[in-house]
Amino acid sequence: MIEAVDILILLTGTFTGMLIGLVGIGGVLLLPILISTTNLDIHRIIPASSFSFFFTGLTATWMYRRFGWVRFRTSKHLVYGIIPGAIGGALLNPYVPELILIYLFSALLLLTGFRSFVGAKDQIESQDENKTLFLMVGVLVGFCSSLTGTAGPVMLIPTLMLFHHGLKQIIGLSQVIQIPIAVVASITYLLTTGVDLKLGLMLGFSQAAGVLVGALLARKINTVILKRITSLLLILSGLLLISKEWI
Repeated sequence: MIEAVDILILLTGTFTGMLIGLVGIGGVLLLPILISTTNLDIHRIIPASSFSFFFTGLTATWMYRRFGWVRFRTSKHLVYGIIPGAIGGALLNPYVPELILIYLFSALLLLTGFRSFVGAKDQIESQDENKTLFLMVGVLVGFCSSLTGTAGPVMLIPTLMLFHHGLKQIIGLSQVIQIPIAVVASITYLLTTGVDLKLGLMLGFSQAAGVLVGALLARKINTVILKRITSLLLILSGLLLISKEWI
């Protein structure tokens, strides 16, 4: 029997999946929405959301490759840093108090939202491949994504925009790196604190369906407008998450 909380989970997954398909950022909203609408514990949501991003990563990579937005040669340098970073974040997660995680996540939402809103204009495509830069970015993205249960794009997109990489190139990269982050983080969680597979599968399949719809719309809707809307959603989610602890 389907319960009300299951419907909320599926709707949340579909919504965030559509945002991932549209502008590459969306999984970051999973945590604040589920915390605000359900009684699920943050340490239950984070491993499950990390697991679910394997499905969104595969789906989005397949779709974006059809669009010509994926460059696998560049992504391998990011993966070399992502793997140890993701392991470290997953191992540290159980020892970080819930309140600290919430505030860290809120700060991440606000910073990403403001940075994305200000830099909403697309950049000129860059062909430069600084291996050291991508390795360092990979470690940072893997660690923060695994620790907070967010998808890689929320860290990767604003970071690479600082170095003037084109939006389509960044979005393509961000979807590819979700796969190793999800695999490494999920295995680490399974071996330590465990993963709620039911929650993870519900989020994974609903988000994958949303990604398909969002990716198809991505070629028809102005990306700059969508990115501004998503940035505002990130900012609002960060404020709501913080205010929840003050009430």
